[in-house]
Amino acid sequence: MEATQNKDITALVKPLPTLPIVISQSGLELLKQDIAIASNEVSELSKQLNEWVDNLVITNTEQAQDAGKQWTFMKNKIKEVEAEMEPQVAEALLYHRTLTGFRGLNTTMWQAGVDKLGKKIKTFQDEEARKAREEAAKIQAELDKQAAEARRIAEEKARREAEDKRIAEAQAAEAAGATQEAVTEILSADVIPEPVYVPQIQAIVMPKEPAKIEGMNTRKTYKAEVVDIKALLAAVAAGKVPVEAIKVDQSFLDKMAKAMPETLAYPGVKVVEVETFVKGR
Repeated sequence: MEATQNKDITALVKPLPTLPIVISQSGLELLKQDIAIASNEVSELSKQLNEWVDNLVITNTEQAQDAGKQWTFMKNKIKEVEAEMEPQVAEALLYHRTLTGFRGLNTTMWQAGVDKLGKKIKTFQDEEARKAREEAAKIQAELDKQAAEARRIAEEKARREAEDKRIAEAQAAEAAGATQEAVTEILSADVIPEPVYVPQIQAIVMPKEPAKIEGMNTRKTYKAEVVDIKALLAAVAAGKVPVEAIKVDQSFLDKMAKAMPETLAYPGVKVVEVETFVKGR
């Protein structure tokens, strides 16, 4: 049966479609430059702000009230910066999502082909290995059959030799004048042939290496799968497994602490009160 000629995948591949990018490469460079200049200005302002806060002295209510106004001013500046830059950030995120989505669409397509074709190649290699094992088993079965036949022949020969020996012993006894009764006893004795040894031959069949595929190698990797989370937690609690094997969901615990600040009673967890300033109305 002639092997099917597979089509070359490269003949099916068309040039990768491109997306119309509004921001050109030169535009990106200009944006980087503008951000770098602005960042330097912000860094300088940050130093001045930190120095101002470090030197601020609050020793009376009037100074505290004035500091509160400055604090409110700073909080408002945060909202102003967020509001001013939100459209730009949103547009940049839109570009990012669009590009990464398009990239993912392409890589997913190729990865699906890689996975599917890889399975086909692995199936072929596994079948080749199965055939090699089957061939080795057939050879061993034939060798065992030959050994059994050799043993049968050797045992038959030993039995005949033992029988001939017994007859010879009876004839010798009769010639020496033994009674008929003694001769009959020799002839009627059980024939015990000499034990025979036929070596067991083990088939030596070199395992057939899987066909080498140009550009492809195989390797074994391992990963852990949690099949019983309670057993794992118990082992960690008993010190049999490092605590690094489990990960605390801090976000979940924080939500529960906010929802039940007075009643949360998880073993090993305590509610911690954190006081922060918020803008007054």
